Amino acid sequence: MGKSKFKFNSEEFKSGASYLVSDGAYRLFVRGRSLLGRGPDKHDKNGNLFCSPSEDINQAIKKSGGDLDKLEKILGFPPRYLGDGPIHRVDIKVPQNHNLRGATGYESSVNCFFATPPDEKGNLPEIIFVKDKDGRVLWKDDCQVIDAEKTDPNELKKLKGRYKTDKGVFHKPDLSEYDYRTSGGLYEGVLNNVPNTFENVSHYIIGGWARGKDANKEKLYTIVSKRPFAPETSKEVNKVNNITLNSDTTKRNNHSVYIIDNTTKTKVSTATQGATKFARTRKK
Repeated sequence: MGKSKFKFNSEEFKSGASYLVSDGAYRLFVRGRSLLGRGPDKHDKNGNLFCSPSEDINQAIKKSGGDLDKLEKILGFPPRYLGDGPIHRVDIKVPQNHNLRGATGYESSVNCFFATPPDEKGNLPEIIFVKDKDGRVLWKDDCQVIDAEKTDPNELKKLKGRYKTDKGVFHKPDLSEYDYRTSGGLYEGVLNNVPNTFENVSHYIIGGWARGKDANKEKLYTIVSKRPFAPETSKEVNKVNNITLNSDTTKRNNHSVYIIDNTTKTKVSTATQGATKFARTRKK
């Protein structure tokens, strides 16, 4: 038990680092934040931010074909983790500048399922958590609290991440078989908190996603923001070829936004009022 027997390979990140978040998480933890990531805390004095190689994220988006269910599985996220879309992609241009490293299992952002391989059906262990008065999973000392009496002992043994039981027993992370990949197979690494500036970060909105049979890769579109502090999203909603486009238009100056039509893989417009111009262009 303990540290991984595998060596972390920073060369996986030579083309950059990226991660995907839901629209809600983007608004809470990315937009307008001066630093990206969690912490600092007692385990990471400079904070921590999990990411994957940009090329791995490219392939995950391509393979999922607009299906959020497939994308979550590839990324190793639990069902509905990304909400109903749109999703947001954050690219860190030079991750090597931010103390790129392998995870230790003690980062504040990891849970009990960290480094736990799924079964042959792709399922993680069935765990019963202690809930707080609002019905949310209880965390104590940076750990999820598990109801050891109600959880099947065989399921509990499968966990590799750190956790506490309702009896106060702390279980250390077991990363001995951790190969720096998510349960979905993507390589992953950790950075210090990253300054949310143009020099370090690029932001993307990817829309048109759905789930299961409703997914249609032909309806995907991407809005690329060159400004790290994205403006408030306009209440205006444009219909573009049956795509609902939450237009990220802004009255601020010097906010360059452009849209990529994922059907043709071409840049459609570049303008301060980028999304609105895109809608007018596509309706002609």
